[in-house]
Amino acid sequence: MPNKPDISFTIQLCITNRPAGAHEAFAKVTWGSWDGVDSRARFDKVTVQVRAEKYDVSKASATGNLTARMNADDDGGWLGSAYSTLNSPGGWSADATVTYNVNDDGKGDMTWDVYGSPVIS
Repeated sequence: MPNKPDISFTIQLCITNRPAGAHEAFAKVTWGSWDGVDSRARFDKVTVQVRAEKYDVSKASATGNLTARMNADDDGGWLGSAYSTLNSPGGWSADATVTYNVNDDGKGDMTWDVYGSPVIS
């Protein structure tokens, strides 16, 4: 990262069966900095969209804006979920997309498609 300490960023995805055939996708996001200093303007933008997908087609989604939290805290976490009431067995997975913009790097918004969770019924 330009003129700033690097930061680690991890996402874990999970899909689960809910009552009445519904499904819920979870994204657990954690981050940490090597310098241990809060309040660094590392990012102009960080959003995480988590999706409940059936055979790679989005059935529900939710987006969290983590920009302020990641700039204020040298380490932290966020848990987001997307809930689908579609009662249809088979082919369900959790997927996520991260959109980020590193402050002062001149590259603008970048996208990171996170590999999906294992598929469940």
